[in-house]
Amino acid sequence: GTPLLNDVALHCAPGSWSKLSGPSGLGKSTLLRTLNGLWPYYQGQWQAQAGRSLLLPQKSYLGQGTLAEVLCYPHPPLKDISIMQHTLEQVGLGEWCDRLTERHNWDRIFSGGEQQRLAFARALIAKPDTLYLDEATSSLDHAAARALLSELKQTLPGCTVIAITHQRELDDLFPHHHDLTVFRSATAG
Repeated sequence: GTPLLNDVALHCAPGSWSKLSGPSGLGKSTLLRTLNGLWPYYQGQWQAQAGRSLLLPQKSYLGQGTLAEVLCYPHPPLKDISIMQHTLEQVGLGEWCDRLTERHNWDRIFSGGEQQRLAFARALIAKPDTLYLDEATSSLDHAAARALLSELKQTLPGCTVIAITHQRELDDLFPHHHDLTVFRSATAG
């Protein structure tokens, strides 16, 4: 019942790349979940960007099923296998291209970095208009994170990206920076 942030006023133009920053526990992830429509506990109003949105959390849900099912989640696998194979190549998971029909508990197969690469593959397949990244590259080294974000920028040039990342080496990819510390609630611990 205690507000985390008060009087938040931000504008992210369509197609822009913005970074949200502030100390841990401030409410950055909660704000992203609110903007994506996943967290209904807020007061005030905001206007979502038109089109489809997708949130990539720090740890994505993978679960069991075929690799094709996990790759295209929450939608059914694409009929065109070559698109899924190309997307796996784009995110550095090319060694899995011929294993799309294999069934596993993928949380136990993929490392944290591979799970984050798979999440980016999901984004490339889903082609959202707005993408929320919540520490979505934290398990990757800076070069791999930069490569994934650059691939995203090239493949989805009109996508609005709003990200939380503590990887300062990536700051140049986000021309718009919003420090949420100025919106910290006086009543928040």
